[in-house]
Amino acid sequence: MPAIHRHHGFRFVIYPNDHTPPHVHVYKAEASAIIDIETLEDHDVHEMRLKDLRRARQIVAEQRESLMASWREFHG
Repeated sequence: MPAIHRHHGFRFVIYPNDHTPPHVHVYKAEASAIIDIETLEDHDVHEMRLKDLRRARQIVAEQRESLMASWREFHG
């Protein structure tokens, strides 16, 4: 699945066959996390530094409308 957004080394992905609530999978190098688009809560964090996780949440907050539009394209 191609990234729907890239920013400062982060890659944000929404998978078309994924489940609710609306969320993005965030990747940076070998690290990953899942961030809820609406609440900005993170889940399944793997090897992502706290500094990067905070920055990823900030990017999701800044791009919330665009990310939600992408979620709706995939999930209705």
